[in-house]
Amino acid sequence: MRLIVRKNCFTKAMFQCAGFFLLAAGIQYFSHFFPHLVPTTTFFSDTFYRYRANSIFSEQYRSDTVLVTFDEKFIRSLPYRSPVDRCILSALIEQLSAYHPKVVGVDLIFDQDTEVGKDQQLKATLLKHQEQLILASQPVTDSRLYVPLIYQSGDFVPTTLQASALLIKDHDGVVRYALLNDHERPTFAYAVANRFKPLAMPASETLEPFIIDWLPNTSSGREILPKLPVSSFMSEAIAQACNTPNLSITTTPAYYRTLLQDKIVLIGVDLELEDRHRTVFDSSKNVRPVLSGVEIHAHIIQQLVDKRVVKVLPEWLSIFVLALSLVIGSALHCRKREQVKVYVQMLQSFGKFLLISLLICIIEYSALRYYSYALPAGLLFWAWLGFGLVYGRTLIHFIKGQ
Repeated sequence: MRLIVRKNCFTKAMFQCAGFFLLAAGIQYFSHFFPHLVPTTTFFSDTFYRYRANSIFSEQYRSDTVLVTFDEKFIRSLPYRSPVDRCILSALIEQLSAYHPKVVGVDLIFDQDTEVGKDQQLKATLLKHQEQLILASQPVTDSRLYVPLIYQSGDFVPTTLQASALLIKDHDGVVRYALLNDHERPTFAYAVANRFKPLAMPASETLEPFIIDWLPNTSSGREILPKLPVSSFMSEAIAQACNTPNLSITTTPAYYRTLLQDKIVLIGVDLELEDRHRTVFDSSKNVRPVLSGVEIHAHIIQQLVDKRVVKVLPEWLSIFVLALSLVIGSALHCRKREQVKVYVQMLQSFGKFLLISLLICIIEYSALRYYSYALPAGLLFWAWLGFGLVYGRTLIHFIKGQ
């Protein structure tokens, strides 16, 4: 009789195994289509990276990357909003070069001509400082028709200065991953980081996405990635030379020289409604994203310089690990079901549920913290759900008094 019970339990477990693998695959697949209805597989990794970013102490960390941004007040002081005045940009690069940064990345797309004299002035400045410069260009993967920009023909500046301003958005519109190359062209972040410090990364890694390991965002007041206003590099002489009488000008602090020397300087915009993207720091889709595009590039650059590359496990392996956790829970339940009383079984099941959940949590955290590997994002949530479904029958029986 006992043999028959065990055989039936084994057969049932096999069917459950198949069902759990299908459930795991379905969860992974459909969560991409219903990211706001079904808890996404990125919830726990988002929480982890947000927590780790907030736990970094600025006193113990010094960034190699500094942001110099055009804010709303400064843009309003220019004759026109877009594109950024080429004379002002040329003067800014000249001013920054006086502080001897190692690399200057310009995260501005030059997609049209402006005033002829100012365009030529910018071209001369870019050629003069080309040993320091990396220019962001339109991503190759952009869905719009790819049209060469002013400098992408190689006539404006050498093509060696150009890099793709690619930002990868996940299925729910959040930037979580980065690439080193965009269709055999280096990404902006990789080109800047590699110019600052040769990365010597394996060829296989240059084609695979990696998870962005965030630092505290500058809007939090934590100066991990310092953000300086363009206005502090301007002067009355520049305003007069560029014919911008209303130019916003502020004082240049003395510590800028120490802050910028031998560093990575990124030039970009930090505007309220333009070039902003959702990240793990945004709790709601209905509010303005915390980070601008240039800030996201800064996070990726600093991660590459620090060699904090977090790899992504293949999706098939994520599904396998998830399903295996559900199978283990089912097997434990089947083995004990005929041997102990219902209320004792419920307590044991609850204890195993907590123990296995804690173990999964420790494994996932350890993999992220010490080995730079991301286990299936959301594994903990779905494991809890699976165990809850398996052991839910025991709880129902206990409530009914059976």
